[in-house]
This record gives sequence, C-alpha cells and structure tokens, in this order.
Amino acid sequence: LLIQRPCRVALAGDCAGALITADVLLSTACHSLFLLLLKPLMCRLLGREDLYWRIEGFLFERIFGHVATWTHTAGYRLCLHGDAIPSQAYSSRTLVICNHVSTADVPTLFYLWVNSHPCPIPNLWWVMDMLFKWTPFGWVSQVHRDHFILQGKETRQGTLAEFSRSVARTYLQLPRNWCVIFPEGGFHYKRIAASNRFAEKHGLPAQWITVGAIYAFAEALRTASPADGAGYQDNKPHGLDDIVLGWSKSSTVHVNQRVFN
Repeated sequence: LLIQRPCRVALAGDCAGALITADVLLSTACHSLFLLLLKPLMCRLLGREDLYWRIEGFLFERIFGHVATWTHTAGYRLCLHGDAIPSQAYSSRTLVICNHVSTADVPTLFYLWVNSHPCPIPNLWWVMDMLFKWTPFGWVSQVHRDHFILQGKETRQGTLAEFSRSVARTYLQLPRNWCVIFPEGGFHYKRIAASNRFAEKHGLPAQWITVGAIYAFAEALRTASPADGAGYQDNKPHGLDDIVLGWSKSSTVHVNQRVFN
C-alpha cells in the first residue's frame, strides 16, 4: 500500500533491512510458487491462458509495488521532467531505454511506474543481466517470462541471436508492451571509456553508448511485422542500501522523459 507522502521509516537501519529481506524472500517465494501451480490449471485444464496472464500481470504489479514502497519510506521524492508519455504508448509496442547510474535506478523506476496511469508494470518485458536470474526477484521475472542476457565479447553473437528469438517467441506472443533495456548493459560510468573509443573510431559524438540488444529488438519487430536535466540531487546518486535502510538524507530524484515515434 503506497502512502501519499514520503516519510522516514521509524526503525533502526538493521531492523528495517532485516524486515525487508524477510518480506522479499517470503513474498517472491509465495508469488512464484502460486503462479507455477496456477499455470497448468488455467492454461491446460481450463484452456484460459489469457486469464492466467491477466492474473499474473496483476500480481506482478503488486509485488513490484513492494519495491516502490522502499523509496517512499526512505523519504525520496521524484520530480518528473520532459515529455508526457502519450496514452497510445501504454498500449503499443514501446522500447523503453533507461540510463543506468546506480543500484537505486530500478526502485526509482518502479516508484514512477506504480504511480503512472495507466500503470505499465503488468505489461513490462524486462531485459536484464543473467546475474539476476537466480535472485528472489529473478524468480518473479522468470515466471513473468522476462529475458536474461549474457554479456561478454565471447558470447555476443549467440546472445543477440537468442535475444532476437526471445523477442519473437515471448515478447510478441504474450501481452507485453514495454520492453525495458538499460542501454549501457551496466553502470554508465563504467562504460564511458569504451564508448568514447567506439565513438572516435566511427565518427560519433562522445559518450556514445552502443548496445546490440536495441538493434536486435528493432530488427525483430521489423521482421515480425512487414535525456537532459535528469538525475540524482547534487549529482550524487544514492544506492539500493539507502532506499532499503533509509540512512541517507532525503532528496529529490529528477526523471527526464523523451518520447520518439
């Protein structure tokens, strides 16, 4: 349940961390187990796969609402800038590209989207690093049929081919609208040097971020069917531990949106 005004969690940091850890483990385990048992009943016995995915989307939104509450209780506010997202973008195939600067980015995005109308979370298709596949929220994402991508030069071509197949078999087949990708494939500051070398080699602007997944996504959709003034206060991003434990000073996070047709 989202409270209307940010407030400090009235618990010591260690206690708050323990409660949130217990909440994450219990809620994600119950969520995943319930849906794994429900799926054969709804899809095979009753033949209502459409209803199953509606139930799954509803629960997916609720469980990530837990993550959004961490931002509330830590006392952070969001200030939204830039373009208004047109209503058709919520019901259309949309690629959502978010720059990645901190571990707090994901809770911040869920805080924003939980409070959006309509809420896009049930129809998200998240592309994330393979590292997160076996974390508690990775269990939830596996049930949701999100895509886990393996990074590295050695596996690049095979990974992109598998991603393209996943776009066709999962994203385009299920009720998914928003494909969410962090284009850096990691934290932005760790990618700047390599990106600048690529930009210089190909005559592109400095700090050009490349990602094969975005190109693969666009190609898969084409084949299937013939940001300024944003950031964390004082340029010092808080981390996931700040959101969970509520230790650092309350601040405002600026989110800048741009929409391209």
